[in-house]
Amino acid sequence: MATEQATVTVVSPAGTWVEATPSAACEGCASRGSCHAVGKERNSVQVINGRDARVGDTVVITFATGSLLKALFLLYMVPIIALLVGACVGNWLLAPYVDRNPSIVAAISAFTFFFTAIWLAKFKAGQMEKNEAYRPKITRIAQRAPLQPNIPVTAVKE
Repeated sequence: MATEQATVTVVSPAGTWVEATPSAACEGCASRGSCHAVGKERNSVQVINGRDARVGDTVVITFATGSLLKALFLLYMVPIIALLVGACVGNWLLAPYVDRNPSIVAAISAFTFFFTAIWLAKFKAGQMEKNEAYRPKITRIAQRAPLQPNIPVTAVKE
């Protein structure tokens, strides 16, 4: 399980949002140059609030590593595999039947397979987003924020 500490910023009927400061692990990560978090001091993410956390609480959020690996495989490897399969199909199966240059047919077939795989990955990602197994969860409240009368417990994300 991947875990991170974060601060609850929004609790509403639409969902709970937390902000996490990039951890020390981000400094040694090989992907830090291409990460969406680069240039941001804090990252905001919607989580499942199963611990009744309130705005201002410091919480521990977790994400199942298996779910993360499945999602990464879907988003990165499936389109690359489709690209290679499309090139092979175009070069060895389609080119002899259409009587064209095998390289051109392979390129067209490869990109057709690639963009179809991206479309399917996007469709599947939309389905996975609704599944709680693929969403981070609040597993523990590390520090409760004091209740203050002039600070609302529930806020609305803009």
